[in-house]
Amino acid sequence: MMQMQITPVVKNIIILNVFIFLLLFLPLGLLDQFGEYLVMFKSNALGFRGENFRDYFKPIQIVTGFLTHIEPFHLIFNMLALYFIGVPVEQSIGSSRFAKFYLFCGVISGIVIVFLDPTPNPVLGASTAISGILAAFGIMHPDAKISLFFLLPIKARDLFLGAAVISAVLALFQMVDSDLIEMGRVSHFGHLAGMLAGALFFYLEKYIPFLRK
Repeated sequence: MMQMQITPVVKNIIILNVFIFLLLFLPLGLLDQFGEYLVMFKSNALGFRGENFRDYFKPIQIVTGFLTHIEPFHLIFNMLALYFIGVPVEQSIGSSRFAKFYLFCGVISGIVIVFLDPTPNPVLGASTAISGILAAFGIMHPDAKISLFFLLPIKARDLFLGAAVISAVLALFQMVDSDLIEMGRVSHFGHLAGMLAGALFFYLEKYIPFLRK
C-alpha cells in the first residue's frame, strides 16, 4: 500500500473546504439568531438544488455545492474520507490529472443532481466528488484493502460496488416514496452520480483533450 503522506491537490482541496467553511460559519454560525439564516443561505444560494430551485438557480452553484458544508461534522467526515482514499488515487494518476478528475466528478454530479434528482432538497458537500474518488480507487486498486472510520478492512472493489448498490437502492426508495426524502439527510442520488462520474472519467478522457494527461 502506498504511503499516506498527504499529496498536494488533496491538501489544497482540504484547505479550500476548511477556509470556505470558516468564512461562512464563524461570522454567522456561532450566533444563534443568525444560524437559521446561514443554513438557508448555504442550502439555497450555494447548494445544488432546493425547492423552487429554478427561481434562484445560478450555474456557479454547481461548483459551490461541492465546496460548501453545513456543519463541522459534515466537513470533518468528508475531509477524512478525502484524505484516506484521495491520497492513493492522486499518487496513482498524478496531481494534475487528479485535480481534473476531482473537478469533473464534482461538476458532472452537480449537473446531474440539478436536472435529474427527484428529491427537492438542496445538496451540499464534497461527498459527490469523493464518491467519484471511491470509484477510481475501486477501479485502479480493486484488491487493496481499506478501512475507513474504524470499519473492518474491505477490498476497494467490494466497497465501491457495495456503496454503489446501496446508493442506487436508497435513491430508488426516495423516488417512489416521498416520506423517505429526508432519509438520513444524505443525497443517495448525489453519491451515485459521483460514482458514475468517477467511472466515466476514465472513458471520456481519451476523447476530451482537456481531460487528458
